[in-house]
Amino acid sequence: MGTRVYLCGGIAVAGDDHTIDQRALPGRQGRLAFALLCVERRRPVSIDRLVQLLWEELPPPDPAGSLASIVSKLRAVMRRAGAGGPDVISATSGAYQMRLPTDATVDLEDARNAIDQAEGARRRGDVEMAWATATVATAIARRGFLVGETSPWALTIQRELERTGQRGFDTLAWVWTARGDGVLATAMAEQAVLATPLHEPAWRTLMATYAQFGSRADAVRAYRRCQRVLREQLGIGPDAETTRLYTQFITS
Repeated sequence: MGTRVYLCGGIAVAGDDHTIDQRALPGRQGRLAFALLCVERRRPVSIDRLVQLLWEELPPPDPAGSLASIVSKLRAVMRRAGAGGPDVISATSGAYQMRLPTDATVDLEDARNAIDQAEGARRRGDVEMAWATATVATAIARRGFLVGETSPWALTIQRELERTGQRGFDTLAWVWTARGDGVLATAMAEQAVLATPLHEPAWRTLMATYAQFGSRADAVRAYRRCQRVLREQLGIGPDAETTRLYTQFITS
């Protein structure tokens, strides 16, 4: 089966022996350290960076020692899951590095790979492959990443995952449009907007999908929703491309 690491929708490790969920990790700092080491597993992560993420402006009296204790507990969790030996988190000069088994998979990486494959399939016109891989990407993206965490690093990954979801739903809107299913096409376009409401291309996809399936009035309403969201959240109006699409709907 191999090792499977889940960072989205709650941290978990499924190894050859059994599955360990985030309740086994040493608190919030343990979850953050585990997530960062997994995301950056192909390179060492400095102790300074880990300390900054875990404790921000209020580090403990001995931050390196406290971090070493957390890492020791993480190693024990990984061993219990059968996901690596004593060096699963190695210590180098001033840094730590996660060393998962070569057959390990990480769901966040799976989402990244799946959405790239989905968009590649879309460019080739491969509806079946686009559907399969976009479905994987959106299923992972919808789980969220370290929900409630507000560190700049966590927020960056959260935004990336939201964007992955938007890209996946946009691709699924294309899939169902190609299959002639207006109900599912517009539902997926709506999900893309929900995933990234400030991303105007998602609104354009929604407008075009409504228009293609015979509801120009809904397309116009989508534009006005976009207009309202951008005004309320950013203090700006839709860009020229979005406005040009809207103009086509009301004049043709």
